[in-house]
Amino acid sequence: MSELPGTAQIVAYQEEDPDPTVVIPTLTRNPSVLSFSAVQNGSNPAAQPLTITNTGPGTLTWTASSNSAWLTLNNASSASGTNLGSVSVRVNPAGLSVGTHNGLITIVGTGATNSPQTVTVSFDVTAAPTPTIGLSATTLSFSAVQGGSNPANKTISVSNSGNGTLNWTATENASWLSLSPGSGTGAGTISVVVNTSGLSIGTVSTPITIAASGATNTPQTVNVSLTITAAAVPPAIGVTPGSLTFTAQQGGGNPTPQSLAVRNTGGGTLTWTVSNNSAWLSHSPTSGTGTGVLTISPITGSLTAGTYNGIVTLYAAGSATVNVPITFTITAPAAQPTIGMSPASLSFNATAGGNNPASQNIAITNTGTGTLAWTVTDNANWLTATQSGNSVVASVNITGLAVGSYSGVITVASSGATNTPRTVPVALTIAAATQPTTGTVTLSWNANSESDLAGYKVYRATSSGGYGAPIATLAAGANQYVSSGLAKGFTYFFVITAYDEAGNESPYSSETSKSVY
Repeated sequence: MSELPGTAQIVAYQEEDPDPTVVIPTLTRNPSVLSFSAVQNGSNPAAQPLTITNTGPGTLTWTASSNSAWLTLNNASSASGTNLGSVSVRVNPAGLSVGTHNGLITIVGTGATNSPQTVTVSFDVTAAPTPTIGLSATTLSFSAVQGGSNPANKTISVSNSGNGTLNWTATENASWLSLSPGSGTGAGTISVVVNTSGLSIGTVSTPITIAASGATNTPQTVNVSLTITAAAVPPAIGVTPGSLTFTAQQGGGNPTPQSLAVRNTGGGTLTWTVSNNSAWLSHSPTSGTGTGVLTISPITGSLTAGTYNGIVTLYAAGSATVNVPITFTITAPAAQPTIGMSPASLSFNATAGGNNPASQNIAITNTGTGTLAWTVTDNANWLTATQSGNSVVASVNITGLAVGSYSGVITVASSGATNTPRTVPVALTIAAATQPTTGTVTLSWNANSESDLAGYKVYRATSSGGYGAPIATLAAGANQYVSSGLAKGFTYFFVITAYDEAGNESPYSSETSKSVY
């Protein structure tokens, strides 16, 4: 017999001239051909059954064997049984090259008329899917300022641009660089983190290595560079002068504005803003960039005498705040007397041919500051205004004035007073004389010379001798009495008595009478 490459054969030999009395079984197998497929170095394909039966008489004892190491029967190189049996046929792609592999299962049945029988096995091994590492970037660049914040993280996207499964790892060898995560399956994102702490000015670089077992292009490299620059010099606010002083008078105008020169005494760009802490203080402008001039203007307003302190504050990002003290001194106002007068007007009334009315006073005061020295004048010949201490005495003379109304003015003036001159209007009203409806009688007598004299009593009647109670009781020193309110057109009768300390009263004096017209 001959051997074929890749084929194993087991040959069973049968005795010639069997005993005709022996029962001869018949060997049958199903199927006669088996086909398998798998991926190179991948998982084993599912097992397939092989059924062996005795289709003849007698007893069939059989043995099945494989001619290839990748082909097993019931997980072994051979299997055996009696009459009906089932064999699990398995293949293993481990170590096999890509292509079709052929194997043979030979079944030998003892005494069978048709032994041996064979089953052809074909095993198609295909190439395993091959992953390929895909990266979103092959270089990364970072920059930072020495001593400053770490730069923002960057990412690398990992993908599989081939077939199969990509199991990858990412590694680095620099202390200033870290990766997260360090491994993954399939697509993923690697966060690249830089720590600049302790690094010197300059550029450092290191590779990141991404590797994947079985990948067509493993490993891949991403070059990372980090540039450390010197920290920039921050801006700094410079202000000249360092303080300002203003002076103004209470109630006067605002003082002349003064300037502050602003400049950058550091590096970079100085962008500044201004504020102040006092209602009486204003500034312009409120902000600027680089060199500038700041105008400071105090507002006198209603501030009273005294010293006021404020602060102008300049701010800038990256720079220390600068405070400029502002001192504002308000001095007392110059002496300014003010004429105060009360009352503001005068009014006189008189009767033609009668007496002059009583004089009236005007009080003069200084309602301002300093000293008030004043003079007074009038403008009418019937009016006289004279100074008396802190008052003006106003007198009226009605002699020769007819019935009617008269107006005059009293003027008070003071050099330097805020309201000089001041005037007081004077009104004089002269009414016509009216005839009296009553009259008076004046009585006089010689004094009583008695030592115990206590006083006098006066009696009055409208008829002779018709006296009642006394109308007046007078002390001892009196020697005259005026009886008033006497109605005109009547004659009145009078007598006088004297009384002593004991209450004794003398007889009536001689009677006297007086007619009132």
